[in-house]
Amino acid sequence: MPSPTDAPNPFSDASDISENKKLVLIDGNSLLYRGFFAMRALTTSAGQPTNAVFSFTMMLLTLLTEQKPDVILCAWDAPARTFRHEAFTEYKGTRKATPIELVEQGPLAREMVAAFQIPTVEVPGFEADDAIGTLARRGRDSGYDVLIVTGDLDALQLVEPGVRVMTTVKGVTDTVIYDEAAVWNRYGLRPDQLADYRALKGDTSDNIPGVPGIGEKTAATLLQKYETVENLLRHLDEVTPAKLQASLVGGTDQMTLSKRLAVIVRDVPLEGVDLPGLDADPHAPDWAAVRALFERLEFRTMLKRIPGESPRRPLPALPESGQPLPPVDRGQEPDAGGGRDIEAEDYDPFAVSEEEEASAVSSAPAAPADYREADTPEMLAEMVKAARGAHRIGLRLHAGEGILDSDLLGVTLAVGAGTVFYVPVQVKMPLEATATSEAEAKGKPAAAAPLTATASLFDAPAGEPTTVAARLGGEPVIVAAPLKDLLEDAGIAKVTHEAKSDIAVLARYGVTLRGITFDTELASYLLNAGRRSGFPLSEIAFDYVGRELTVLDKKERKAMEADALLAHEKQEALKEADALLAIQAVQEPRLAADGLLNLLETLELPVAPILAEMELAGLYVEVPVLNRIAREMQAKIDVLETQIFEIAGGEFSIGSTKQLQEILFDKLKLPASKKTKTGYSTGAEVLEELAPDFPIVSLILSHRELTKLKNTYAEAMPALVRPDTHRIHTSLNQTVAATGRLSSSNPNLQNIPVRTEIGREIRRAFTASPGNTLVSADYSQIELRLFAHVSKDPELVAAFSSGEDIHKYTASRIYGVPVDEVTGDMRRASKTVNYAVIYGISEFALGRRLGISMSAAKELKTSYFTRFPGVRRYLDETVAFAKEHGYVQTLFGRRRYIPDINSRVFQFRQAAERAAANMPIQGSSADIMKVAMIRVYEMLRKEKFHAKMLLQVHDELLFETTEDEVRPLADKVYEAMSGAYPLDVALDVEVKTGKSWADVTPVEDLSASLTDISVP
Repeated sequence: MPSPTDAPNPFSDASDISENKKLVLIDGNSLLYRGFFAMRALTTSAGQPTNAVFSFTMMLLTLLTEQKPDVILCAWDAPARTFRHEAFTEYKGTRKATPIELVEQGPLAREMVAAFQIPTVEVPGFEADDAIGTLARRGRDSGYDVLIVTGDLDALQLVEPGVRVMTTVKGVTDTVIYDEAAVWNRYGLRPDQLADYRALKGDTSDNIPGVPGIGEKTAATLLQKYETVENLLRHLDEVTPAKLQASLVGGTDQMTLSKRLAVIVRDVPLEGVDLPGLDADPHAPDWAAVRALFERLEFRTMLKRIPGESPRRPLPALPESGQPLPPVDRGQEPDAGGGRDIEAEDYDPFAVSEEEEASAVSSAPAAPADYREADTPEMLAEMVKAARGAHRIGLRLHAGEGILDSDLLGVTLAVGAGTVFYVPVQVKMPLEATATSEAEAKGKPAAAAPLTATASLFDAPAGEPTTVAARLGGEPVIVAAPLKDLLEDAGIAKVTHEAKSDIAVLARYGVTLRGITFDTELASYLLNAGRRSGFPLSEIAFDYVGRELTVLDKKERKAMEADALLAHEKQEALKEADALLAIQAVQEPRLAADGLLNLLETLELPVAPILAEMELAGLYVEVPVLNRIAREMQAKIDVLETQIFEIAGGEFSIGSTKQLQEILFDKLKLPASKKTKTGYSTGAEVLEELAPDFPIVSLILSHRELTKLKNTYAEAMPALVRPDTHRIHTSLNQTVAATGRLSSSNPNLQNIPVRTEIGREIRRAFTASPGNTLVSADYSQIELRLFAHVSKDPELVAAFSSGEDIHKYTASRIYGVPVDEVTGDMRRASKTVNYAVIYGISEFALGRRLGISMSAAKELKTSYFTRFPGVRRYLDETVAFAKEHGYVQTLFGRRRYIPDINSRVFQFRQAAERAAANMPIQGSSADIMKVAMIRVYEMLRKEKFHAKMLLQVHDELLFETTEDEVRPLADKVYEAMSGAYPLDVALDVEVKTGKSWADVTPVEDLSASLTDISVP
């Protein structure tokens, strides 16, 4: 892309505010194509691909809701050749064949457009662009404000007063709107010059030849001076330098042809296509037809966007036991799929039939809901009696966001289908009533009571009376407080959503929540771990039982009066608790059929209270250490900037992609390997390839890393340290990673580098509180040990069993030398190969990491598979299983669905095969860590240690304890973790201790003190 001219922009920014009616013109082919590559494989239960039409439909809905067009039309490319092909037979000749999965969705997209009652235009001999250009000119002349919606920047030549173009930036919903000023800002050219621009520089996507040797900057410069191709041809003798003039003279024919190919026609004969008059009624879709098509294509999450009452369609019953589920879109983790963003929510995978609907709907209440407020002793007693007599109760807290600061306003209990009680926990009272009632409750004179107060059901011991801050008939109500007993009774089965949060919030009020036997968030995660939109109860309720829960956004909440907002939240809490029992009734048999119920009950649910305690405990942080690190990092950044500017020959913004492009590729003429829409790429992969040969690039990479770490950790973390605890309370997320691993956020402590000096410095700020010390327990090479176990390769198993250095051992086999002759370089290469095999890293990437050719990297992997044939067999069998069943699973039965495993698009399929081979290893590692956490937690309680578990990151557990407990704690933690699961090779645990996280050192001879470790 050329740099804009220094001349002032001749166009003023157009106002979005206009009283004219709006005409929206859609380039159907362009958006459908974009949608196909923006979203991973998505199919109906019958196997019909739908990802492209799903994304396309999202754009239609967005346009209707945000743009509110009065008239909307969609143009399609006709299947026949166009006049451009007649002029140049190779026009678009370099394009690859359209994927069959996309071809199959063309008719569905047209059907969707018809359901939305959007007229279509398709003219043989012309492209959709030409029809759109013609309609845009007609619309503008008729008094409409025109918006063209496309994924193709070629349409920017159509921009003019009254006509704007919306183009997709990423996927189909990330867009930008261009008017004349925006076009000038991007290209330094007027919109009507863009066809000339393409004529000069060519266009590889459409195979428009252009003039050989003319690039983007030269083309823009020529047009800024000569305006058009035609005028340039008349002044060729003026062009300098001579080499450029020669190129233009020799390319005259190509220039003329390219201009004809590039110009969008604006006078296409559109027979029978007339725009409505300005007095016509605004466009209105046939929502009944849209709904029917959504249901047929299983676009259940989109049903909520249909105006009016959405259908309450529950999910179907399970297939018969033992029958595999159909392949579905379960999403991907970032490391597994090539970095493309998914622009839509996942859909539910199960097919719906009338019989299945009838089966599933039985879980919903048949009678109108009975919602009551238990705000009197009599109502509270009635609720407790009903709860104790129920088979299972649904529990939902009415509280604010965040577990540390949210106020608990109420507890909602569903004791049966449609029977729900709301118990107000704390509500501010008028001054006199509050002061009097609280003073009486505490045996003090009223004058001694605070001026404002909030009473709680949990203020008094269980079973004793306390004040409920609510008034009936003007008097404060004194009720018994059996609610605490009810919540702490493990014998009363409870269904929750976000169990960890409920446990943590109630713990702050002195309540130990027990008896959780089912959690709908965790169940949803186990059934659909790759779901990118998360597991909010509102979506889960709709997806599984067709219940609609209202979620207010910040703007809506702010607009409501406090009393109205409180009343709304109460009502929603009642509906949410009621939905929990219905959802559980659908999810539980599904979990059982998939073999996942045991995983929920023995792993995920027991981990939830552990995570709650860890979040409440937090990590002690020395803020002065962080401040010192920030200053030191900034000093290093300043030195790097000086060195970079010296090589560059001047100062520039290193963080600006545009300026970095200009310095590296225009000024310094570094070789550019990858081009994006905004110019040559300055991404990490590109720069890492250049770094060995160009010192400035190496300095820039160091500058990036330091700047990111300073901004993310050294400078940002002090603000996250709570002044009342001097600790950071990171969020430990149980339902994010598709492999089952835990993750952390606010801040993300997993991204602190482990083996770099910078990372160690940041970890040095995490310390034990005064008088205590830290203990770290880390699984050693757990993924490689699991790899040996699942592959059953005798060489790998033998290596671990003998206590060999695994990387030296594999190096000796790969390179064919004795172990004692393995060099440091050989071992490093072997280590890289070991993990490359686990993570499915390509020969190209392996070669780049090792600094060797792709062929040499291929030889290394071939040698590896020859020496360790069990590894090759495992990988092949795992991928074959995924292709047959649509998922892979861990040693514990955790599933991950691999939607692209049978894709006919090579890149999608290759990424899916890598994910399939790796997930059983990563997922089993995560499961073993959770088993270890449960064993350690139970041990801490049994042995009555003072120690607290603080953090789980990667393969490590971090504890804080007293000095005298270090050795006995280390012994017990080692025993619990090393015995977490019986593998063919031993689980090895390294336990360390120290004052800071960075300075922990090994606690010696742990394994020697444990001669007999029992394995459950």
